[in-house]
Amino acid sequence: MTEPQHNPAPSIDELIGGPPAPAALRCIPENIPAELQALPQWVVWKLIPRDGKLAKILFQPCGITAKSNDPRTWGTFSDACQAYATGRWAGIGFVFSADDPYCGIDLDDCISADGSIAEWAQDILDRFPGAYAEVSPSGAGIKLICKAALPGKGKHPEGIGIFDRGRFFALTGDILRRAAE
Repeated sequence: MTEPQHNPAPSIDELIGGPPAPAALRCIPENIPAELQALPQWVVWKLIPRDGKLAKILFQPCGITAKSNDPRTWGTFSDACQAYATGRWAGIGFVFSADDPYCGIDLDDCISADGSIAEWAQDILDRFPGAYAEVSPSGAGIKLICKAALPGKGKHPEGIGIFDRGRFFALTGDILRRAAE
């Protein structure tokens, strides 16, 4: 009798095509500002194939899918960190809400392999000297969080996302520049 042949499960690259996804930077939760930690606007996230690409999907710390526009699906910073520590999640995330004073600015693909910051991104950083700024999970972008409100819906011009509600930021705690205390 012949042994049955077992085909290995396809890799994520085989499922969605293209090069491997970059590993997310390790999260350093203790570096995230205490004023953000105090808000019950935290989730965990992982990369999941969606429409042929990997997407950051947010979850409640208990493992149920979360929604960026539904505060009932968010948790505390402590709960998110405990869930992250299990190793089941790629990282933690902060959800922006109309009820908080924060705005997030997402600068994509602005850190080169040698660690230098693109001039256009440095110009934006210079306009927000008191903002909390960190390296994004990809290691190639920057996330800024500051106190501000947008006059309408979030904006997403090429390479830049600006949001103050209904979106979440996957945070690393890998500080680029610490906000002024």
